[in-house]
Amino acid sequence: MCWQEGLLSHDDVLFLSYQLIENFLRIREVLRAKFPYMFIDEFQDTNSVQTEIIKILSQKETVVEFIDNTAQSIFSFKSI
Repeated sequence: MCWQEGLLSHDDVLFLSYQLIENFLRIREVLRAKFPYMFIDEFQDTNSVQTEIIKILSQKETVVEFIDNTAQSIFSFKSI
């Protein structure tokens, strides 16, 4: 119902981004060319959709580095 009204949540944007990246090779190619290096800070706070997007982009060409400190997780369900 929200989509029919043109309303998107943050989770919707992530999900739709994942769908585009997963299904369209050209989008992956452009993102990899534009971002050959990715530094992901606060990785402990990423969700599964964000992680899948990172995995897809890092399969070729893009180098990904993670900075993580589970002791600083802002989400209680992700803490140690």
